[in-house]
Amino acid sequence: MSKVKALKIVSATKVFADKVVLRGVNITVEKGTMKTTLLSCIVGLENLDDGNIETFEKNVSNFKGRMLASLIGYMPQETCLYESLTIMETFAYFGSLQCMPLHKILSKVKILNTVMDLPNLDKIVKQIRSTKKINIDFMEFIALTQGANPMSTIMNYIFSGGERRRVSLCVALLHDPEILLLDEPTTGIDPLLRERIWAYLRLLVESKGTTVFLTVRPSEPKAVME
Repeated sequence: MSKVKALKIVSATKVFADKVVLRGVNITVEKGTMKTTLLSCIVGLENLDDGNIETFEKNVSNFKGRMLASLIGYMPQETCLYESLTIMETFAYFGSLQCMPLHKILSKVKILNTVMDLPNLDKIVKQIRSTKKINIDFMEFIALTQGANPMSTIMNYIFSGGERRRVSLCVALLHDPEILLLDEPTTGIDPLLRERIWAYLRLLVESKGTTVFLTVRPSEPKAVME
C-alpha cells in the first residue's frame, strides 16, 4: 500500500515582473517523511542510499574537507553546542573553523546580536576589541578572555532553550553562507524575537541572494512569508 502524499508540487512556476523565481519545481513528500534526515543528507552528515543531492551543480558527496561547510550554514533541530565554552568562545571556535579572522568574527557577532539580543555579548565584544589583538588563534582567544566573561555566558549556565537556539542560529549565520538550512530555527524563542529573526532572514534573501531552506511549525508559515 502506497503512502499518502503529504505534499506534491508538479512543475511549479512563478514569475514576478520579468523575473522567474520558480521554474518547473517538482517536490513529492510522503506523510511521515523525516525532514531532519533530509537536511542531514544535504549537509553530508548522512549518506543517501539512492539518488543524489547537488549544490551549485556539484554532488555534495564530492566536496572535500570543509568546502561544503563554507557554503552552507546549518542549524539542526537539536542544539549542538559545546557546554564548557562561553558564547563568545563558541563563536570564536566555529569562526576559526571557517578561517575567519577575529576582527571579522567580532564584527559579525555585533551585527547578529542586534537581532538575537544575547546576554552580556556587546560588553564582551567591546572588551576584546580594546586589547587590539586581532590575529590570534582559538587557544590564544580563550587565554585572552579568561576571567573576562560572566558565568551567565557559559553554556552550562544558560537554562533557556531559546537562548541556546539563538546561539545555534548565530553559529549558522556567522560565516555568511550562501545557503542556510534551518530546522525549526525559532522554536522556544519569544514572539518579538521571532519577528526580528524572520525579518533578518528576509533581508539576507533580498540583499545578498542567500538561499534559505527551512522547516517551521504549522503555526509559523504566515510569519515567514510576510
